[in-house]
Amino acid sequence: MDAGGQHAYLPIIPNVNYSMIDGYGRRVLDWTTGNTTFQVRTTLQTENQDVTPMLDISRLNFITIENKINDLPIRNNDFAIASAGSGYTVVAGKGTPVNLTITGGGGTGGAAFANVTGAGVIDRIVVTNGGTGYYFSPTITLSGNGLVTYNGEDKSSGGNSSVRYITKKVQLATGFAAGDLRVYLDCYKPGGSGIQVWYKLLSSSDPEPFEFNSWQLMTQLGNVNFISTAIDTFTELTYAPGTYNSGLAQNRATYTKNGTTYDRFMTFAIKVVMFSSSTVDVPKIKNLRVIALPSTNIPQQG
Repeated sequence: MDAGGQHAYLPIIPNVNYSMIDGYGRRVLDWTTGNTTFQVRTTLQTENQDVTPMLDISRLNFITIENKINDLPIRNNDFAIASAGSGYTVVAGKGTPVNLTITGGGGTGGAAFANVTGAGVIDRIVVTNGGTGYYFSPTITLSGNGLVTYNGEDKSSGGNSSVRYITKKVQLATGFAAGDLRVYLDCYKPGGSGIQVWYKLLSSSDPEPFEFNSWQLMTQLGNVNFISTAIDTFTELTYAPGTYNSGLAQNRATYTKNGTTYDRFMTFAIKVVMFSSSTVDVPKIKNLRVIALPSTNIPQQG
């Protein structure tokens, strides 16, 4: 287990996945704790003394899977040094680290510092505590004249989730434009996890490429606190443009860039982001469906 302990034998069924939601958490084989083996015990029985079952251990296979998922922490690779600055303190030929202030972004607990070279400029950012829940890009503040930003899931590229699915860019037929979106997903969402849906748009009157535009976060309609009650039981959830976690659709999909608001689009893409505080019981999705609609076609939902 993660804590280094051992547990008793547990029943398994051959050829059936065993989800480790039995209260013992993730299993870890670690020589430093003495837990270096995975043991299997097989019991054979028969009612006929002349016929006995047999076990071919040469065909015994054991496949382990680790879920790569996080809880949206701050990560080193998502920082961008827009300006390395100058004149930062240097003592004995070595730069003095500069603390950062991380605010907003929906998360808590994130902490980092800017590493300063002997030339008195910033060369990299080092995270000391990733924190959790940063689903938007936080604001980064530091002393001096350096400038550091963060590329979260809302930026045109990058993002701090370990799990995301991005659709292909969808181009509407010539002469057609849409003003709203609906996304439908069959989801398994256990406690301590979340499933976010983002969208990116391009209007026919926008002169810049689609890839330059930012992602916008949708809201899940209805019960935003929905939690699955049975393992691997999928429930259809609906997402729409609207204030995150409001549960209400605004019935229009727009974006603003360089002072211009675009309320019709001809190109779009969808991004699904999943996160969890557990690497054992994780969210799952299937049957993604997306519908582009006129902005006046759907009544208010909630």
